[in-house]
Amino acid sequence: LLDQPEKRKKSKRLRNLSRKGFDLHVNHRYRLEDGRVGVCKYKGRTEFGKSSEDWIGLVLDIGEGEHDGSVQGKSYFRCRDGKGLFVRPFDIIQDMGSKNKLLTKQDIKLAKQHIKRYKKEQSGGVTTSEDMVKKDKDGNFINPDHGYDMLNEKFYNPKTLLDKNKGKKAKKKKHHTQI
Repeated sequence: LLDQPEKRKKSKRLRNLSRKGFDLHVNHRYRLEDGRVGVCKYKGRTEFGKSSEDWIGLVLDIGEGEHDGSVQGKSYFRCRDGKGLFVRPFDIIQDMGSKNKLLTKQDIKLAKQHIKRYKKEQSGGVTTSEDMVKKDKDGNFINPDHGYDMLNEKFYNPKTLLDKNKGKKAKKKKHHTQI
């Protein structure tokens, strides 16, 4: 895949599609697997997810959220507290059109029934930002991959995997004729 940019691009696109295979757009309304309905306000990479993962930030119209559009102190979009939610694209099962299109009473009724049924079954669940970001008893963020405090974690230069410049700009090297 490294020498084939076309295949790499296609592979990345396929991993970040919705469950039914449609593209996701900002300011469109979507239904989640668990029945909640919300408007997409953010689509892209996040600090709490992996570098190759797209996350979808929703402002929920029907159902309970987890935050106000901020995760780990970084704001991705704004909404009322308890109405924001980040999910992976494959948790979205239906495109309900533009945010300007009003929900019908039938849509609202079906969504609430679906949420009740889903809570009773407790099957699997939707992967959200809360699943990715955990806190220890002191309130520090824990990296789910390693299980320890992320704020004190040592980050390495992604190109060299070394911490030789300690985050500072590298000194300009002298040309071989100047030595």
